[in-house]
Amino acid sequence: MKKYFIRAAKYFIYLTAMWALVLSIMFATGYVNVDVSSLSELMKSTNVYVLIVVVLAFSGLYPKYGYINKQVPRINNKQKLEEELYRIGIIKVKEEGNKTYYRYKSTSRRLLVRFEDMIIIEYRDDCAIIDSNRVMASRIWPKIEYVTLN
Repeated sequence: MKKYFIRAAKYFIYLTAMWALVLSIMFATGYVNVDVSSLSELMKSTNVYVLIVVVLAFSGLYPKYGYINKQVPRINNKQKLEEELYRIGIIKVKEEGNKTYYRYKSTSRRLLVRFEDMIIIEYRDDCAIIDSNRVMASRIWPKIEYVTLN
């Protein structure tokens, strides 16, 4: 549950920064005429409150729908999987018992996913469980299929 709130807070900060960036670009390019009185009027309008509610709603829902636990067929060759993941820029961070942790190697790619790039693969007798965000899981799924089929 703690991880859920951390992810929601990160996404809220990310959306707020993106909104501020778009607004700054609009002001800098002259698309919106700005002076102190119009800026204060903007902050007093109900549109700002609606935007805040929408950002809060997206931030609250994103961790629920943006992250998955996916069961995949048993992975017999961990070494081959690590080689395939390394080819797409994902490295092994650590191994604890039957869990292996992976993440992006590049800091710029990690920044783009708000440093929520940890992939946890839990190896069980009959299957493996992937705990990751949906984008990362869909990116590594073909590699896992390749390793399990060959």
